Amino acid sequence: MIKIILSVITIILFVSSDLISQKVKYKKGKVLVNKEHKYNFEKLENKDSKRTLDSYILKDLNGNAVMSLTDTVFYLEQLPNETNPRIGYEAYKCESGDGNFFSVIPYVPIIGYPKQRVKDLTKVGFFANGNFNQEIFEKFIDRQYPDQVGKGIERLSELNENRINNYQSSVDLLGELLERDPHKPFVVINTKKSGDYLIKEGGQLLAKVNLREKGSHNHSYTILNHNDVKLGEINIFQNPETKNLVERMKYNVKLFALDNKNSPDSFKWFYEKVSSVGPPTSSVQTKIVNIANYLVENGFL
Repeated sequence: MIKIILSVITIILFVSSDLISQKVKYKKGKVLVNKEHKYNFEKLENKDSKRTLDSYILKDLNGNAVMSLTDTVFYLEQLPNETNPRIGYEAYKCESGDGNFFSVIPYVPIIGYPKQRVKDLTKVGFFANGNFNQEIFEKFIDRQYPDQVGKGIERLSELNENRINNYQSSVDLLGELLERDPHKPFVVINTKKSGDYLIKEGGQLLAKVNLREKGSHNHSYTILNHNDVKLGEINIFQNPETKNLVERMKYNVKLFALDNKNSPDSFKWFYEKVSSVGPPTSSVQTKIVNIANYLVENGFL
């Protein structure tokens, strides 16, 4: 009996020491196992300017794919003024090199994304033998918050339910939306007038955001579409509020296409938690980017 117990303990210690001995380090695209260069974690060239995620591939030193993280796109309902479908949600298709295992996982915006994935592979025991089986692959996927993909697709479905109706309301009240090939909208400072901003997409001007009033309570802006027709108004409040013991800043956009009166349904609110490190909240330019993305995704601009 004692011999059996000792044998079991010896096996456990052997397996444990084998796992513990795997010291894995990621440095400048190289993966070192016990200080020996074993793999390369490469970022693939993004040939589509509309896509925002970088794709990656983990290869052994013979160039064989071990795991890939490929940008996967889900589209919004295409509007009549859009010449191509608009990207609504992006995630990664994670696949083993042999193609036996795959899953869709969300992108988590963190510094050192490849390094974190190598840490996850280490924690699930992949580098003990350098092969995926179902258990190791599923453990790795579980560490990537896979449930977030479902939430992203659910949000996309909600957008698609309202997008066409919002577009039609905007056209009926404010005129045709600018015809264009969809890209990610961005915001620049209007150099011709202090305090004003321009919303652009690709090389086209979508809207002007003109400073209307700059008070101690809030700063208000008027949004003019590409035909200089008033689309809505922005209010950025200057003083924080406390909600559920959390200090936050707030701003909103009022949309004339939804309701021409001051009803709650005509406002979209945005909130930001006040940071104790660095700037307390995002810049005005970033806030307008958030509003621009909302307007475009929801068919108002």
